[in-house]
Amino acid sequence: MTRREKTISIVVLSMVGAVGAFLAANRLVLGRIRGYDQEEKTLRDSIGKLRGEVAALEGQKSRYAVLRDRTYADEPTDARGRARLRLSMITMLAGLSENRVQLSPTSEGGTRNKFGEAAVNVTGDGSLERLTNLLFLLSRDPYLHTVATLDVTPKDDGQDFSFSLRYASPVFDWKPPVRVPPRKPLPEEMTEPPALTHEDRPAYDVIARRNVFRPYIPPRVAAAAPPPRYEPPRRDIYRPPPPVEPRTDPLDRMVVSALPSTGTAPEVHVQVPGEPEARVFKLGEKLPIGEIALVDYRPMPSPDDPDKMSLSRVIVRMGKDYRAVELEQPLGKWRALRPSELPEQLRPQPETQPDTDKPDTDESTPEPAEATSRPAASE
Repeated sequence: MTRREKTISIVVLSMVGAVGAFLAANRLVLGRIRGYDQEEKTLRDSIGKLRGEVAALEGQKSRYAVLRDRTYADEPTDARGRARLRLSMITMLAGLSENRVQLSPTSEGGTRNKFGEAAVNVTGDGSLERLTNLLFLLSRDPYLHTVATLDVTPKDDGQDFSFSLRYASPVFDWKPPVRVPPRKPLPEEMTEPPALTHEDRPAYDVIARRNVFRPYIPPRVAAAAPPPRYEPPRRDIYRPPPPVEPRTDPLDRMVVSALPSTGTAPEVHVQVPGEPEARVFKLGEKLPIGEIALVDYRPMPSPDDPDKMSLSRVIVRMGKDYRAVELEQPLGKWRALRPSELPEQLRPQPETQPDTDKPDTDESTPEPAEATSRPAASE
């Protein structure tokens, strides 16, 4: 073998050895490095997904806690009792008396995939205006609830309606698989029902104006009278059954008979059926429609006839509402007062900032005058 051939052989063997060494290093070292890099990338993606799931879970936990706090309780029995008390207060604020409304609470336990509920079946009868008040107060109730199976039927007298509905609130009666914040009570401004003088209340008056609950009765077509048919005289005399007396609201039978004033202590005389003398109430005492706040002696147009003047009325407080009953009117004909119709003693006073520029004095500010009064009525 010549020297040139030896050189070429050495070069070729060196290149083959280098290629073999590179392949061995690529397989044993660089391949493992690339595998570790791929595993690191996969772990980083998994960690990013887990962090996203944790953030979504935290948001769901907070939303769950907010919704749970708007329910009555976590136990079906406790929630059922509180729901019944809530509906009893709402029906009273709507003007429906207890003897004309029946509340039948029911409850249903939950499962792993279904929440329980505390339901109350409400049945009763009343005027269309008071039924509209009930629907308005239920629509503004902050507690989680649904109103289903609303059934309204006009009565024969054409004035009152019989109704029934089902009020249901969810009950989260099983513990979630993750830890959630503890239960917080609702603030008082949320648990207090809205007043009937709310700015959204007039929108519900269309129910009474259009009488949407009365079914459509097509006009009758006068048919030709059939010819008279001979009937033999009957020996027995038909006597119709005695008419059934319609059930009336006791508030419509309790009349404000007099509103006298003795000095600075006005009185409210209410004539109760079955009692020979009227009952006397003072300021701060409670009537069936609220607490007596003031006896108003301002001459104002009568609500029934604007051409006549009403000289006095009693004003009661029910929750945030003020109601007025005119003299010689039954308690059932109360009407809600707007803030502009209230006397100065009952209007909300605007908050004023103290005047720091004036020097302090020992003179005390006179106390505001009490209820407006006049001499005792001769009623």
